Amino acid sequence: MKSFFKICLFLFLVSIVNVSIFSQSSDVIAQIDDALAQKDGDAIYKILEKNKKSNSYGEYESYILRKARELLIANELDFAAQISLAVIDNNIDNFDAVALYTSIDTAIKERDAKIKAEEERRQIEEMRIMANTAKEQKQIKKEYQTISNTSSGETVYLDTDYNTHYLPLSWAINVGMADLALYTDPREVGGNFGLSSFGNVYFHSEDYIIGGEYFLDTMLFNFGGDAEEKQQLDTTVNLTFGFSHEAVIRNLYFRLGFLGYFSNEPEMSFVTTPFLSPTLGIAYRDIEIGNVLAELSADYYLGHLFYDGMKFAMDFSLNFSLILADYDKADIGVNFGVRDAIFAMEEGLQNQLKLIISIGVINND
Repeated sequence: MKSFFKICLFLFLVSIVNVSIFSQSSDVIAQIDDALAQKDGDAIYKILEKNKKSNSYGEYESYILRKARELLIANELDFAAQISLAVIDNNIDNFDAVALYTSIDTAIKERDAKIKAEEERRQIEEMRIMANTAKEQKQIKKEYQTISNTSSGETVYLDTDYNTHYLPLSWAINVGMADLALYTDPREVGGNFGLSSFGNVYFHSEDYIIGGEYFLDTMLFNFGGDAEEKQQLDTTVNLTFGFSHEAVIRNLYFRLGFLGYFSNEPEMSFVTTPFLSPTLGIAYRDIEIGNVLAELSADYYLGHLFYDGMKFAMDFSLNFSLILADYDKADIGVNFGVRDAIFAMEEGLQNQLKLIISIGVINND
């Protein structure tokens, strides 16, 4: 009977101890689970450090390593490595932990290498796109004209093969500050100084450009030659109609007009005056060189066919307009022009070379 009582007492005490150990183990496992849920590797390390002398310490390490393997499978490599290292830091002799950490570290290196390679490929692709974009923008600037709206900031791209103007109407008015003329013929070489004015207006459609130009100059006084004693003052009036079509050559204009050449002393003029003539010619306009607009033209004077003693007559002109101020409505610029008229008379050839410097208001947008 006594033996039975001792056995029962022993079993009772053993069960109490086991319950106590199990209760303590459950509390630690719960703490580990809480730290795992919060991704707190430092808390895992502290829990292991605190329970190193526990009889269930090996169970805690095994539980943490099992969770680390689950994290490895889930590809949560950094946290898996952190909790594996927490086990190693508390028990360096845990070879399972060392082997697991080595595997995780290898996986991390492979992942980082893959990310680095992908990042390098992304950067290379971005550089390729940027290079292509820069090339395309360069091509766009070559093929298109950019127009900026100063009020909205919007940029418009115009196809230069289609039209160099975004407004339907372009115009210019110039007033010559100096009109210097050099006359050469078999009789003499002389010069004049005068004033001039010239301008144009053109309508721009999708397929063609049509408009007109005027030129007016008059000499105020002479210098050189026999004209010093008598003031021979010449006046030129020229009205021209111009037409250009995209199907021919862009910026090439066909011209038809009328010219009047007058002198206050007709008997002194080497050329028969008044000289009235229709004109027929060509021009090449809107040549852009930076902020300089250039144009050149040549006109044949058909009227010489109706004047005795005049065999041939025509003129050439070349103009450069330098834009000084660019405004919304119009631009202000200075114009440098050369105009050369040739008259072939029976007595010889007269050449009228004029250098014209003028200030102008231009709207060529």
